[in-house]
Amino acid sequence: DEDRSGCVNEEEFRHLMEQLFGHRLKPFVLKRVSAIKFRMADEDGSGEVDFKEFLGIYGEMMREHAQAEEEAAEKEREKQAAREAAEEDGAGADAEAQSEARGGVERAEGDESIIGNVELCKRLGKNAGLSEDDVMAARDQFMKIDEDRSGCVNEEEFRHLMEQLFGHRLKPFVLKRVSAIKFRMADEDGSGEVDFKEFLGIYGEMMREHAQAEEEAAEKEREKQAAREAEEEAEAARKAEEEAEAARKAEEEAEAARKAEEEAEAARQAEEEAEATRKAEEEAEAARKAEEEAEAARKAEEEAEAA
Repeated sequence: DEDRSGCVNEEEFRHLMEQLFGHRLKPFVLKRVSAIKFRMADEDGSGEVDFKEFLGIYGEMMREHAQAEEEAAEKEREKQAAREAAEEDGAGADAEAQSEARGGVERAEGDESIIGNVELCKRLGKNAGLSEDDVMAARDQFMKIDEDRSGCVNEEEFRHLMEQLFGHRLKPFVLKRVSAIKFRMADEDGSGEVDFKEFLGIYGEMMREHAQAEEEAAEKEREKQAAREAEEEAEAARKAEEEAEAARKAEEEAEAARKAEEEAEAARQAEEEAEATRKAEEEAEAARKAEEEAEAARKAEEEAEAA
């Protein structure tokens, strides 16, 4: 991630997978796995995968590889036990060859006995991390696809089986690629066939991957929902603040109107008082004039009396 964006595109993702798994997987398998894993991680189709998404894919592949190594080691231990048993019988090289020949028949019969033994299927499914319902569903579909009851399926039958079990969960082009890669991972000996035990391991892996993908999708949805709720709460708080501001302004305006009304009332009262004062002054002036006129009339009357 040279630009430190925190994300890698598909080409960078492939180089990263080569660095981490190049010593464990064949190049053509790794190329296909990288393409599929990238598309599974890039759910929003942005063309980039962040570190959290990559860690999920990395963890899946480490678990898948650990399980594949454990199964390979188990097969090797079984072969070693068979060789040691043959040597203890003193059969030598011929006995070992006969044992291998018998082993081929026993494997064919054993595969049939596995699919026919419900309790064994359940135990194998439990080891693969599957519930009994998942195991029985896989067993029923496996038996329908395996028409010749050989206990194995070829690549085409494997793809049909995956379509029956995961067709409602994965897009067709993704399922086709996943089926091809999972088949090659299970078919380690290159025989072109996968038995029920190997299939259960692959089925368990895919169920875990799908469960993890669903959990991640649910987590993203929860984060989106939390973000939406936070946004809604912020919007509600903003509206409440606006309403409070509007109420405050309305209260201020009402207070201003009340004061203006009081001032107007005071001015009216002052005007009335001024008018009353003016009238009183006019009346006083009229009374003074009348008194002066009366005094003048009295003097005139006295003068006339004196004359």
